[in-house]
Amino acid sequence: MILFSIQLILTAVTAILFIIFIPYPTGLLGVLTVIGVALAAFFAVFVFYVIFTVIYIYANTKTNPKCMAKHRLYNEIGVYLFNVWLRVRLKITGRENLPKTNRFVAFANHSEYTDPVFLKRVVKDYPVAFIAKEELFHYPVLKNLMLSAGCIPLFRGMDRKGLQAIIDAINAVKEGQPMAIFPEGTRSYSNQMIPFKAGSFKVVLKAHADILPVCLYNMQGVLNWKRFKIHTAYLHVCPVIPYDTFKDMDTNAISTMVQGIIQNQLDQYEGMMKTKRHAKGK
Repeated sequence: MILFSIQLILTAVTAILFIIFIPYPTGLLGVLTVIGVALAAFFAVFVFYVIFTVIYIYANTKTNPKCMAKHRLYNEIGVYLFNVWLRVRLKITGRENLPKTNRFVAFANHSEYTDPVFLKRVVKDYPVAFIAKEELFHYPVLKNLMLSAGCIPLFRGMDRKGLQAIIDAINAVKEGQPMAIFPEGTRSYSNQMIPFKAGSFKVVLKAHADILPVCLYNMQGVLNWKRFKIHTAYLHVCPVIPYDTFKDMDTNAISTMVQGIIQNQLDQYEGMMKTKRHAKGK
């Protein structure tokens, strides 16, 4: 919320300076004038943020993807856009389960386009990048943002380009950049998971990395522009699965294990919501 706090401070300072130094009408018209100046300053800061962000992203497309300053800024921008403008409240649990080193891959269920923003929120102290479908790299600004953060495009199929994406991800993890993968391969748009693609777990096996299972719940509705209420979403960080635990398992077994862990947490969220609905109905 740092960017929003700065925005409010600049808005207040602008309004105060206007009141002190600029002649303005008295009465109701004067009040409306001051409010108008404050609103203009508020949106001017927003426009500045947008311009600055785009310039920063383009300027840093090819700089070190493990630079934490970049990742922290991108995280703050995500918090600003989704918490403030889209009115989303994210309830995070399990922070104590976060890894002690950077040699890990996060695996999470995938229900909405915005999931990476919220997953990034909980791993804000790590330079986490994503393996993302290649189509996303066709869009200006988004492409530069993803390349800047170290994201790797995944081409459909297991041809040479598809295999190269896995190799690049393995090397990134070995070199100290954690990766995040949505092993369903697409969005479910619900709290029900699609079967995981076992091939995505080749990265942790080859990189000798730990697994960080993450459960996302109630993400659908985040992009509903018509709602006025605050939307509450949930994220739970499950305990890390050390490499030694699964090093002798095949990818199908690992996939089943990780999906089971995330499903267990989804079931707990479902139980919690049923309890809340029952309590409201009394």
